[in-house]
Amino acid sequence: MRRYLLLVVLTIILICRLYSQNGFGIGEKLEFSMWYNFIKAGYAEMSVDSLIKTRNGFAYIISYKAISTGIFEKIYKVRDYMISIVDADKFYSCGFKKNIREGSYRKNYKVDFDYVNMEARSNSDTISLNGYVNDPVSIFYYVRRLDLNPGEEYSVESFDNSKISKYKLIVSDVKTISTIFGDQNCLVIKPIGFDNKPFKYGGQAVIYLSIDKRVPVLIETSFKFGKVKMRLEKYYPSNNNNRMKME
Repeated sequence: MRRYLLLVVLTIILICRLYSQNGFGIGEKLEFSMWYNFIKAGYAEMSVDSLIKTRNGFAYIISYKAISTGIFEKIYKVRDYMISIVDADKFYSCGFKKNIREGSYRKNYKVDFDYVNMEARSNSDTISLNGYVNDPVSIFYYVRRLDLNPGEEYSVESFDNSKISKYKLIVSDVKTISTIFGDQNCLVIKPIGFDNKPFKYGGQAVIYLSIDKRVPVLIETSFKFGKVKMRLEKYYPSNNNNRMKME
């Protein structure tokens, strides 16, 4: 079950798109409900919390959390927290930490990226880098700078647990679905492994991204045992005076 939840978390973090005239920044917050088949399993939130000064410029503090509730809480308790320090200009990761509690599984991980010496220093080891990297949270905001178009593929990478994972985002279609904003035309996005194979354990993910609002409104992940859904319930835009730079 832990691997299934991690896949859902990745699908949230991997995709979103925003044109340059719709910048995002401090104060933006997305709230999702999480469902397992027809059972409400919990909620997830992602927010841009603050801006700090770094030796190379400025960086955003961005947080993510996923919490189980109700019946699912009694079956499989989830308390996931992640914090990323994201460069405000290039959107690479300056540092990342997470505290994962899923059932009996526990994982605490922290890594700092040293681009002068090209090293990733975690609480367990030191890894050599070939260039700037993203973590599972910063990659969300990096990808949001891309101009996604139907019929095209995009490559993304994420550094976590002392290794780099590669993915492809396939923009396959446009579909109209019901959302908190009303009926919305959405890009249909399918993340897959870099080798063109589906995710492990039979997971097939589909993300619906509102073309008008520029945010993910629905994420569906189908497994042999059922379907996991994450639906956008609330969206708080950023403070217009603190918008991130866009390409």
